[in-house]
Order: sequence, then C-alpha cells, then structure tokens
Amino acid sequence: MDEKIPIFPVTAWTVGPVPRLGFAVMKFDFIASPKQKIEEASEGPNFALTATQLRDLIQQMREALDVLESTDDSATDENRDP
Repeated sequence: MDEKIPIFPVTAWTVGPVPRLGFAVMKFDFIASPKQKIEEASEGPNFALTATQLRDLIQQMREALDVLESTDDSATDENRDP
C-alpha cells in the first residue's frame, strides 16, 4: 500500500454485535482535514459485517500489526502505543 492514497486518521471507533440481525456494526470517527481538531472529528457511517467478515478483518488486522511491529522504522516506533 505504498501508492499515494487519501489518509483519514481514525480518532475513535465503535463496534457492537446485533445478534437478532446476525451481524456486527462498526463505525469510525475520523479527521478529514489536517486542520481539523480531534474533538471535531467527522462521524463515519455504520458498517455491517457478518461473522465471516469480522473473522477475515481480524486476521488481516493481525497481519498488518505483525508487519508494523516487526518493522525497524523509527516513524513506526513513534506511533506505537507504550
């Protein structure tokens, strides 16, 4: 993913199951402009994911995290949680 793509930093998220409908809902709040303050973050839409989609997403996020944590890039280290 090294190509130039728009970046929208995530400031918060909400995830919760909706068992009676058979999916989970995920929503991200994000910054759409470099001048936008965190407390003014834009609210994203509610995304519905099935159990299969959630498992796939979790796996892809684990793989991305593994790459980030194994990279010796100083920029990555600055963004890592303590």
